[in-house]
Amino acid sequence: ESGSADQGVMLCRKLPTLLRQVIYHLHTRHDDAEYEKDYLVKHYEGEIEQLLQNCNDRIQGYKKQIDSLGDDKKTDEAIKKLVSRHEAEKKEVMKKFDELKASMHEQVEGSKQQADQRVQKMTR
Repeated sequence: ESGSADQGVMLCRKLPTLLRQVIYHLHTRHDDAEYEKDYLVKHYEGEIEQLLQNCNDRIQGYKKQIDSLGDDKKTDEAIKKLVSRHEAEKKEVMKKFDELKASMHEQVEGSKQQADQRVQKMTR
């Protein structure tokens, strides 16, 4: 029994040391976990910030493209209006040209007839 009493006394003496070691080990693991958690949080926050910045840049790029498409549409509409106006003016000018041509043809024919009539009168 004295051997088991000695072991009990030894265990009681070692117990506070063992408890201190266990507590130190747990604190160290906790500190390591806190450090790792802080590192991961900062790392992922940085990644998230970068992703958000990239998304924002893309959105701004798309907005600019949409705005330029709107400008392109306005330009296309303006061009179509100009082409339409040009076609209308061209038709009007061609109509006037045809009328002038017909009028000139009538004048030439009239002048020919008058000249022929004068020649016939002179030859009689």
